[in-house]
Amino acid sequence: MSTVGKAVSLLELFTLDEPEIGLSDLARKAGLDKATARRLLMALANHRLIEQEPQSRRYRLG
Repeated sequence: MSTVGKAVSLLELFTLDEPEIGLSDLARKAGLDKATARRLLMALANHRLIEQEPQSRRYRLG
């Protein structure tokens, strides 16, 4: 899977039932290691597609 495909697979995990997800859960559900998931999440955050909730450290769509 391409890098773009991996990033999109992370975005697709966010739903109305689960609007905020932690790094470990995102990595597990996407089938990625945590380092890769974090790198992709940082790239998505730089483009304001996601954001990290400061207190819970969970991610949500931006």
